[in-house]
Amino acid sequence: MIGLSRLTRRRLLTRQHEGTVHGDSYVSPLRGLELPRSGLIHRFACARFGDRAIELRSDTQLAVFMEQYFRADVVDIREHVPSFTSHTTAIALRTGLRHPGGPTKPDVLLTDLVVTLQKDGVVKEEAILTRHAGSASNHAFQTECALLESYWVQCGATFTVCRRDGANSPLTANLCWLFPVAEQIVRSGLTDMQHRAQRVLLDELFHHDHVTVREACRSAAQRGSLPAGASVGAFRQLLAMQALVADLSTRDLFCLPPAAFTVNAPRAPD
Repeated sequence: MIGLSRLTRRRLLTRQHEGTVHGDSYVSPLRGLELPRSGLIHRFACARFGDRAIELRSDTQLAVFMEQYFRADVVDIREHVPSFTSHTTAIALRTGLRHPGGPTKPDVLLTDLVVTLQKDGVVKEEAILTRHAGSASNHAFQTECALLESYWVQCGATFTVCRRDGANSPLTANLCWLFPVAEQIVRSGLTDMQHRAQRVLLDELFHHDHVTVREACRSAAQRGSLPAGASVGAFRQLLAMQALVADLSTRDLFCLPPAAFTVNAPRAPD
């Protein structure tokens, strides 16, 4: 809530109900210049979640969003979800915590990301507050966390605080590199040529003596007479579909040996 004007806070009071909307119809209650920011604002359409617009207010939120996006059981991610002040003020009164804004004009508490997961027919939600790894945990932040944790537990969800170093960590950089490929697969699927390039590359990785993925990509392009860039594109697609699995916190994935990868059945596009 830090950085919000009084006018924006009043608008949030009228948009609290939007936090109950799920799926394609969800619209973040904070829009454009209303977003408090601690870095770049990231705006993009997300085909996996109904092609709706996503707006994230910091590199830290982007890092956590990307990690959640590539979880296999995730079916939706909502950003900047408002809580109902009637609930949070009741929690503050019950627990003796001071509600931001006071009891008469309480601020709307926002949760950075709410992730919906579905596995074996069971749906559950995880609420996430994001903070930069180097930021301090002052008393106001601890109070906000305590109120939001009680609120989300009351709603039947879990609550966590994720601290990240922003968008420049190797893991986040690699996930951002894979994100547009994953989105393209959701939108358009794969062509016969792309499927063939993937088969050729997998054969190179696991049946020939290559020291690195970079060498395997070069050899696949030559042996399979693939178009320029097709083998590298196949590598990205296989990682994005999680058909190839490796430690994505590695700074240069092309320097990894084939033994660093395992093969899974590709995840079907949502």
